[in-house]
Amino acid sequence: MAEWQRAAKVETRLLSRIERMLLIEGDGEEPRRQDVLHVSELTYDSFCPRAAYYRLDGVPLLAEQTVAMRLQAIFEEGHTAHAKWQQWTRRLGDLYGEWLCLICGSRWLGTSPDRCPNDLLVNFGTGPVAPGEAIITGIEGKCWGTAESIAYKEVPILAGLDEFGVIGSADGQLTDASGPVIEAKTIGAGTVRIEAPKLLSKYTRHVIAVEKLEEYLVWWGAQPHSGKNAAFPDQNIPSGLRTSYVDHDGLWRDIRRPFTSHLKQGNIYGYLAGVDEVIFIYEYKPTQAYKEFTVKVSEAVYGPPLEMAKDVHWALERQRAPKCPHGGCKECKAYEGESSAATRSTTTGRGRTVTRPGSGARTPARGDDAETPRRSDRVVRRRPDGAARQVHRVG
Repeated sequence: MAEWQRAAKVETRLLSRIERMLLIEGDGEEPRRQDVLHVSELTYDSFCPRAAYYRLDGVPLLAEQTVAMRLQAIFEEGHTAHAKWQQWTRRLGDLYGEWLCLICGSRWLGTSPDRCPNDLLVNFGTGPVAPGEAIITGIEGKCWGTAESIAYKEVPILAGLDEFGVIGSADGQLTDASGPVIEAKTIGAGTVRIEAPKLLSKYTRHVIAVEKLEEYLVWWGAQPHSGKNAAFPDQNIPSGLRTSYVDHDGLWRDIRRPFTSHLKQGNIYGYLAGVDEVIFIYEYKPTQAYKEFTVKVSEAVYGPPLEMAKDVHWALERQRAPKCPHGGCKECKAYEGESSAATRSTTTGRGRTVTRPGSGARTPARGDDAETPRRSDRVVRRRPDGAARQVHRVG
């Protein structure tokens, strides 16, 4: 039985099981690897290297992890919206990445293929196949898979595995392996609330609810009409008399560059793919409007998150947990527990016994054995190369 199939702490018929499954396996058709860092983990300021260290070292959870931010990232990175842009780029003949033949299970890197390149003579067979397995019609010893039976598996980002312990999957790449990486993002009010709360606040309008108009007039008549709010003391209106709406058109016009977490993710993909540019396609869910940003890959953007990944990778090699940059967050406390005991001994997934600090333990100073010292190969990051070029409309 998979871990996500076990009963969740908060019982629901379906939602809890789906949440647990997504956290463990991701939202793709293939299981999400748990022995590496994923690029999407590094893009948020809430990333905890200490919690990542525990997870990769096989330390079991002692408490429920916080899942709200992780679930938001998982749902936001869903494949459904991406598939539309990938399909259109494929029809242009310019979509590069990994492809999977659903007939014979072959995988290869290429640009908008119209047939499977498998020319090997294999045995006849029937039924569904797993990746790597093959069934062939036997026609001239070639697979008969055409464009309709070839699935796009995006762009595997594996170049950072040895140095940083990081993998990922970019939404696409233009033309060939030297072309810019493509990232397609669907943007909604929830995305803006997390990525740019001040922008959402700027375009949120507070008005009097129509059904509350009479109550408002009674309330307003009872207010002192003097001072700066004499004409319309809207700042003091009780929340029960107000309603709110978002000026979606104004908000969308004011998004002039990719959000910070998206910039980090795209820059990491671009750097590890060895290219200089990233193309972001933004689609606004409330209005279906869309726009494109082209961003130069900058060390100032991809450097800091990859430094954190390298710290975790380095700490794992030395078996010394890094410090929590948040002073002890819920993510790492889920592994350390909430006990007031100073230390706790636990057998990890590797069969080792390690000592973990409880919530009552002091925070070791830099240089203590319980913490990872700073690496000697850290580098000074240069200033950003600039934000994004002017927006180019694509439709």
